[in-house]
Amino acid sequence: MPTETLRPNAAGDKTEWTLSWPHPNHWSSVDETPPNEDTDYVEIVAAEGGEKRDLFNLPASSIPDGSTINKITVYFRHRGTLFTDWRCAALIKTNGTEYRAGYTENGTTYQTFSQIWSKNPFTGEDWTRDEINALQIGVAGTRGSWYDEDSGWTYYDNTRCTQVYVEIDYTEAAITKKVLMDGFIFIEG
Repeated sequence: MPTETLRPNAAGDKTEWTLSWPHPNHWSSVDETPPNEDTDYVEIVAAEGGEKRDLFNLPASSIPDGSTINKITVYFRHRGTLFTDWRCAALIKTNGTEYRAGYTENGTTYQTFSQIWSKNPFTGEDWTRDEINALQIGVAGTRGSWYDEDSGWTYYDNTRCTQVYVEIDYTEAAITKKVLMDGFIFIEG
């Protein structure tokens, strides 16, 4: 089955993570391929508490009309900067509603994680091309923490995300031919 990969091309409805300095915007900090790791990224810094969310808009899909969208997979690449409890999750926004996957935990080296949505979680039905064209993807995350039993202190550290993109798995519509009496062939999708 063919796939289409879409990468962020504009800011979405949320930009709560902190930008890597001196990068100008959130979406272009996570759009590259291959990932450039700590060259540019978004992060949750140690002083910030609670969950932070970044959403990104995507270019229009080129999936052919009449195709069936089997699933979407959101990929994200993250790490912590010092300790081992950095939480990050795939995030989508469809039909005006945000959906967050379960958190992944990571150490101090970048790893790529993914979340599959086989159906649109808002409708419970197969994805449509119009829904893909309106889709926002992103990441949710929290700062890392580490408790030192000897001192009784809890230490907090940064969570970084360097790449986010979506892969759309689809089946093209069957093409049928019609031959007219005068020899012309028309193709219908």
